Amino acid sequence: MKYAKGGVIMPQFKVGDLVRVADGGQHYSTYAEWVEKNAPDALQEWETGRHYTVHNLEGRVVVAAPHGGLSGSNDTLYLVRATDGSLFLIGEDGLGLVERSHRNAKIIITTDGRTTLARLYDGKTVIKSAEAKCAPSDEFDFKVGAKLAFDRLMSKPEPEYYSGKVVCVESDGGFTVGKLYEFDNGKVKDDDGAMRPLSRYRVKTLEDWNTSKRRSRLARFIEFKG
Repeated sequence: MKYAKGGVIMPQFKVGDLVRVADGGQHYSTYAEWVEKNAPDALQEWETGRHYTVHNLEGRVVVAAPHGGLSGSNDTLYLVRATDGSLFLIGEDGLGLVERSHRNAKIIITTDGRTTLARLYDGKTVIKSAEAKCAPSDEFDFKVGAKLAFDRLMSKPEPEYYSGKVVCVESDGGFTVGKLYEFDNGKVKDDDGAMRPLSRYRVKTLEDWNTSKRRSRLARFIEFKG
């Protein structure tokens, strides 16, 4: 879960993303109220469709919307169309992004004489783009612009996850109140030596941990200022 300016919750995954279930325990088999509000066209299918335990499923995100106050959580829920055609509803911690194979990929580089644009296609869909602009004082060179745009298109920024020392201020087991812990690359070791979160998810900020109902129920932390 990410936060934009003003504290607005931004989903980690977007509509159309190909995702894989990372934690089947995070799925929901009811929540018709949520579906009715956020995906009314799918309500009848949701109410009459089969419900099952989610394991090792892949699918594409149909709707991403806040929990909406259900169970008092601010987490994002995702309605996913599985590859077998069925629907399932799952929390953010339960999903992982499936890397694209790019078997039908192509890159097209164009220019208007000042700005060079590189676009990566998956079939007919643009999935990423980057540009390079020629400064007004420079002489335009398409070869230079194409190389810059291509390099920017193919660059892959490293994900930024939370690291830092924290103090436990609330605990429901697994952590000790008043004890110093340290997050490393989005995970923290509990008193039993297990890395939390248990799924492949990594927290990006301390607020990310503390505002998640599932994680904050386990423990809450504040930054260590010493």
